Amino acid sequence: MTPFFTMKINDFLQLNQLCSLFYHSYTSFLAPVTSMRLHSEAQAQSYQPSNPIEGPYGKPSGNLGAMETSYVVRAHAAAQTHKELPCWTFSHPIRKDNTTLIKSVEDVNNERHAELNFTDSLSSAAGYRCGYGLKSDTIDSIIKAASDNLGSPTYTLHGFLGTFHCDLYKSATSNSITISIAPNTFSTGMYSWFPLYFPLREPMVVAPDSTIRCNIWRKSSANLTSMQGGSVWYEWYAEVLHKSTGKVINASNLHNPKGRSSKILL
Repeated sequence: MTPFFTMKINDFLQLNQLCSLFYHSYTSFLAPVTSMRLHSEAQAQSYQPSNPIEGPYGKPSGNLGAMETSYVVRAHAAAQTHKELPCWTFSHPIRKDNTTLIKSVEDVNNERHAELNFTDSLSSAAGYRCGYGLKSDTIDSIIKAASDNLGSPTYTLHGFLGTFHCDLYKSATSNSITISIAPNTFSTGMYSWFPLYFPLREPMVVAPDSTIRCNIWRKSSANLTSMQGGSVWYEWYAEVLHKSTGKVINASNLHNPKGRSSKILL
């Protein structure tokens, strides 16, 4: 009798072959956000039980656990300060080195890393508003017209907003069908998915002529060969650099190393 885990692996490979008839991909994006509201509500989670099964008398997660957890949010009192930048893309069918279809699950690597540098002027960021919705070029044009008089302000960085753009279907003979919550390609009327907020334990002051650099990792302990499940988690940290010299002005701690505060079970 064929072992169950082998059947699952074969099913996985057959599914990947089937996907070769079409093309599907989804890209994750990240953008800085300033929002005292989001930051304070994340801090408030420190009083919640770290294990929900234990109920209201469970041990509180504490400030560290609360501020190293990503949250699905419908942002209102928030402002995205820069254009969102792509972190990574997952494509189906899965190809090794973006060329050859995989023939073994051992060739699958779902871990990712991105280093992003946000250097856009704030005068071109007003159209992003809270970071959830289609970018407004009208608002941008109004702010740009007055930017010479306003100058570049100092603001506080409270974290990052994660969004995505997905090609649900794409072929050589038809237009792609997409769904997106990234501001530059936002799907009008999309109210089913919301951004993922990555808080900073300590907010960071961003002075004029500064660059925000963020490193973010998607880590996984899943074992596809044995099909034993596992977990997925994110790690992130931020730096503020002088735009001209590249000198680091301020830097955060590494958040959620080895998934110590938050994981997603597979």
